[in-house]
Amino acid sequence: MNKLILTILLPAILLVAGCNQPEAVVDQELMLITSKPWKIKEVRINEQLDVVTNYSLYSLKFDENLGYTFKDEKGVEEKGVWKFNSNKQQFSLVPTSGAERVYIIVKLTADETILETTRNGFKDEPANFRYVIIPS
Repeated sequence: MNKLILTILLPAILLVAGCNQPEAVVDQELMLITSKPWKIKEVRINEQLDVVTNYSLYSLKFDENLGYTFKDEKGVEEKGVWKFNSNKQQFSLVPTSGAERVYIIVKLTADETILETTRNGFKDEPANFRYVIIPS
């Protein structure tokens, strides 16, 4: 009799207990970055708006598997992997052919993301680049 109760009662308890498990915690930053494609709204170089390049045709798409696709104004694609660094205070793009690029996350919301990095600019002098990207 005890075995019969255990074989019926134990699976029922496990089933009920399994139904009350909390849902997986959603990574808010991951969801924000991967939920939609992005486009570049503006680029500032040393705090000056870059009006030379037409960034409106640039696009960027991140996926949940940490892959990304970047397209420039001519439709040339760059693919690679992306990741959060430093407790999600930084963001890296690692192209399949090329060096890792690290960006500081200034702002990350559903409506706008701002990334900053320092790299060689004009005349190979270090310059601060600020990218404002928005959903496309």
